[in-house]
Amino acid sequence: MGSGSQTGSPSSVAVVGGGPAGMTAALLLARAGHRVRLVEAGAELGGLWASRRRADGTFLGDGYSEDAGDCDDNDDSTYPGATELPDWRDNDCDTVVDEETVNVDDDGDGFSEIGGDCDDANPFAAPDLPEVPGNAVDENCDGSAP
Repeated sequence: MGSGSQTGSPSSVAVVGGGPAGMTAALLLARAGHRVRLVEAGAELGGLWASRRRADGTFLGDGYSEDAGDCDDNDDSTYPGATELPDWRDNDCDTVVDEETVNVDDDGDGFSEIGGDCDDANPFAAPDLPEVPGNAVDENCDGSAP
């Protein structure tokens, strides 16, 4: 059957699974002259693809394919240019996780906002730094400036 032509007499063939691969196999077998019975456990054909259908009949998707730079094609909120969320995932597909969120140390002082940094744009303000008297900056993030 490699060339698409039938050898011998037609056979009765059962293809189990009505997802894209099963439907393709059934189609090719039918074109080769076989009697095909497609068996699917679910209420409709399509396999996992059918599970991505919304109630209104449209399919889930963010409009980006992996070829177009989508780093997680199974997540509608993850695509190139998406807003980065503090969820330990690379939402915007730039290979950096959670940048510019409370989870990441944006100023390089060893602390993120979630880790106690009171000013994550200032590398001279972090919970373990000493206070500098008289400058009105809360260097040690204790809530008061000397």
